[in-house]
Amino acid sequence: MSETVTQAGTRQPSEQLGLREGAQMVGAMLFVLGVLALGLHAISYAGY
Repeated sequence: MSETVTQAGTRQPSEQLGLREGAQMVGAMLFVLGVLALGLHAISYAGY
């Protein structure tokens, strides 16, 4: 079931969906990198 769902999701002909998914992935990556940077800064600031 999951394979058919992923295939149907990746085979969308519209470019808007692809751009939207790409922007979502970039936003998620930036969010994760920001959280990691804040966490590392807090850890180094606290002295651990």
